[in-house]
Amino acid sequence: MLKIENITILLNGSPINANALQHAVNFAKDHGAHIHFLKVVESCPRITMMFNSSTASIKKSLHTSLEAEVKKFAAITNDIPYSCNLREGTIFVETIREISRTKSSLLIIPEPDTRPTYFDNTYHHLARKCPAPVWFVKKNFLHDPIRTLVVIDLDFNEETIRNNNAKCMDIARMLAKSHGAIIDVTHTWSLPNEDHLREIASNITISQIKEMTAREHHYHEEWFYSFVLKQQGMKLNSVDLLNGDKGTIVSELVKKNAIDLLIMATVNDIATPGVLISNEAESILQEVDCSVMAIKPDGFTSPVT
Repeated sequence: MLKIENITILLNGSPINANALQHAVNFAKDHGAHIHFLKVVESCPRITMMFNSSTASIKKSLHTSLEAEVKKFAAITNDIPYSCNLREGTIFVETIREISRTKSSLLIIPEPDTRPTYFDNTYHHLARKCPAPVWFVKKNFLHDPIRTLVVIDLDFNEETIRNNNAKCMDIARMLAKSHGAIIDVTHTWSLPNEDHLREIASNITISQIKEMTAREHHYHEEWFYSFVLKQQGMKLNSVDLLNGDKGTIVSELVKKNAIDLLIMATVNDIATPGVLISNEAESILQEVDCSVMAIKPDGFTSPVT
């Protein structure tokens, strides 16, 4: 079971979001976690030139400002241990270094108020390279309890994907416990290379393609419902096995079911440390209009040291 011991909240680009803060506090209360509020300034020397002040003075002023902002939410943070931390450098690099320094088990990022898109380069870097789960929190949670969609992948007996699935379900359990979240689980499937098979239908008949499709469906169906049955003691609102393109299906489900939070793995390959996320994951991050929890498997190594 995934344990949330420390939580980092990245405040760059947005004032503290009450929804995000409340979720962090709920996790902290459940797990006895410490919250680290983080702000990264890209270049203190540039600021010192503008204000004709020392670097130490600028850093102290920025740190004081961060502490004052957090204190505005004293009613929410009551009885929760927290600290305010300021780092200098590239935002995603320093955020990952702070995650490592504080041994945080979760990174929460409130949706920026000023940027035209949530997933700019900084947040793509964190989705790809941060070793801890990353929770991108939209400003407008529309439901109470939270409507949550968990996407799981066929593991083909691969330990990495199996670990991803387990982590996704662990997070869902935590949400159900601390937020009373409504949990939907989905798995998508398709016949590999079906389009190419149909192109050479003169050599492979349509009936043979249908037979292969039926076998593929049965394999995924048997595995998926076996996986669901193993989630003992967890109340699931819906369980869907759907045929088609994963990115398209997930995006449509988010809209159709008014999903507030999508939980999914973004990295299945840990051989190349943190450089790539799957094309499906990238397209989903770009298209969905909801909060997202991006999960990495155990053994994932961030390229940021």
